[in-house]
Amino acid sequence: MASAFYYLRHGETDWNRARRIQGCSDIALNARGIAQAEAAREALRGCAIATICVSPLARARETARIVNQALERPIVVLDALRECSFGPYEGVVDPDWFASWRGGACATESNPMHRSSSGRWTRSTRRSPSAARF
Repeated sequence: MASAFYYLRHGETDWNRARRIQGCSDIALNARGIAQAEAAREALRGCAIATICVSPLARARETARIVNQALERPIVVLDALRECSFGPYEGVVDPDWFASWRGGACATESNPMHRSSSGRWTRSTRRSPSAARF
């Protein structure tokens, strides 16, 4: 017998609101995010959910805690659900960040990032064989 799988994204944070890149920065829910989690709680009330699996970040744990007020199920924190790191892009408002990041920009000592004179993050021309590629 097939089981239903529900995926619920965390509620809004101030960084979401400002369109800042969040990644694994541990940013809490804002008032709207709490209201969104409360609405999700009511939408999911009575669903046959056995377990809630959640990222270790505060915004995800708080969303799960609020939803679980209606479900009363075990909450399991899984490190594997932690959002990926966007290195120096976290906290930045930059509409072009994703293309640059996907192009290999990665914040490690072997692949340093810097801001260009235009204020955009750019990848150093120095690359180490161990630098991550995405």
